[in-house]
Amino acid sequence: MRYRLARHLRRLFRSAKDLKADLASGSIGGIAAIPDGLASAVMAGVNPIHGIYASIVGRIAGGLTTASAMMCVTTTSAISITLAHTMAGIKEEEQAGALALLVLVAGLVQLGMGVLRLGFITRFISNTVIVGFLSGVAATIVLSQLGELMGYHSTEMGVLPRVYDLFTHLEEIEVNALLVGAVTIITMLVLQRTRLVMLAMVLALAVSTLVTHVFGLSGVRLVSDAYDIPGALPLPILPDLAFLPQVTMTGIAVGIVGLLQGAGVSHTFPNRDGRYPDISADFRGQGVANIACSLLRGIPVGGSFGQTALVVHAGARSRWANVISGITAAVGILFLAPVVEALPMASVAGLLVVVGARAFSPESIRIIWTSGWINAIVMGFTFASTLMLPIEQAVMLGVLATFILQIFRAANRLELLQLIPRPDGLYEERFPPTHLLSRQIVVLSPNGSLFFAGAQVLESRLPDPSTAEQPVIILLLRGRKEIGSTIIGVVDRYARKLQARGGKLMLVGVNQRVLEQLRRTRVLDHLEPHNVYPATPLLGEALRNAYADAERWLNHPTR
Repeated sequence: MRYRLARHLRRLFRSAKDLKADLASGSIGGIAAIPDGLASAVMAGVNPIHGIYASIVGRIAGGLTTASAMMCVTTTSAISITLAHTMAGIKEEEQAGALALLVLVAGLVQLGMGVLRLGFITRFISNTVIVGFLSGVAATIVLSQLGELMGYHSTEMGVLPRVYDLFTHLEEIEVNALLVGAVTIITMLVLQRTRLVMLAMVLALAVSTLVTHVFGLSGVRLVSDAYDIPGALPLPILPDLAFLPQVTMTGIAVGIVGLLQGAGVSHTFPNRDGRYPDISADFRGQGVANIACSLLRGIPVGGSFGQTALVVHAGARSRWANVISGITAAVGILFLAPVVEALPMASVAGLLVVVGARAFSPESIRIIWTSGWINAIVMGFTFASTLMLPIEQAVMLGVLATFILQIFRAANRLELLQLIPRPDGLYEERFPPTHLLSRQIVVLSPNGSLFFAGAQVLESRLPDPSTAEQPVIILLLRGRKEIGSTIIGVVDRYARKLQARGGKLMLVGVNQRVLEQLRRTRVLDHLEPHNVYPATPLLGEALRNAYADAERWLNHPTR
């Protein structure tokens, strides 16, 4: 344990040689951290200071602990939207304790999954579900800010009811608020096409704030009208356990969303040695960052693609860039709290509309939409559920849809082929017959998953032996590390059918683990041990031996 800690510390301080580049990129990231955290907190429906604190703590704690040196662990739109529904149902004076508990749950989920090395599970969350979910989040971000953008405050619950309420009361919108929001959006879009793209968010807020105050625009709500922003670093807080039943599911959902986003960052930004980071170690790092945010009044954090790209493109050379960005943001909030309070809420809404719109990936949507009707339906279902349901429920449904899709695909991709030996020693692939002939040897090779539904598909495609005498089936199992109870039942039933017609089933290429499964389930008693051929290092050797034994058995069935 001490050796690993020392090695980690040496790695940290070796990378500090690039401190000059990291200071420059980290300073840019720190400047962007304050409006980014503020906007994320507004999106989550909590005091902006919680988002700013999260941007500080997450960057520092995550920068020191994740395996991905470049990953910026900070607030993200998807995470903020995920917790918004839950926080809306909690009184403002109770939000701090409830938020601390929710973030703690998310952090413990992530830390636990990292300790158990469950990073591999991200491979089972399909791109179809992720694109549908993120598109739904993007739409939710844009729609949820339309009211603030236009200066109209609906009392309806839910994104779609609020949008409907807005458009039925267009005569009540505040023109000045809409003007300020439009200035923010236009300024961001223009700056994104210039060399100032990295500061587009900060400058857009600055321009719109100056317009509001210089021209004395009335009816424009400021951050100070809704929230109090203390010019101080966070004091520790203890989670309020009374809210455990209310926030647990959301905390789990937040943890999962953060892990999925972080995995995307890890795959996109490899470390300087060219290697991709250990996903499980990134899980642990994000968990540590969220636990720290919980204790220091922050909202949940996760690997942010946008903020990571910002720091990397600004010239970051090591993890110290993210640590420095957190320190820069901490210094900034000590001196800029009055500036934050002077920001127009419509400007923050305009900023979020741009962020939400940029989160759409038309190309990814097009690819999934044209790749098949199943993918299109799953993407559409995930998108719709994200819009219409609380995000934590949509996340769980999306994960469930992923596994159902995985099982469906695995079952329907199973292919059963017959291998016919040729005089030159090679094998020709054909589709197997539907019915077996008498004294016929058929070599079958199943390609695809043999678990669950796949095993049932295999059983339906096995040739029918009911009209044959002494048929022999050689079933190839090479490469199967283990088989499930369903396929064991299929093998047992098919062996009995063949034996009833005087034939037999021979299993070829069986490894020791599968052989032990057959022995423990007593299926081996029905097959007889001499009809099971273990895999050998020589490819095709077990099949050749089995085929030769099958021919001898047909010629001399009493042996």
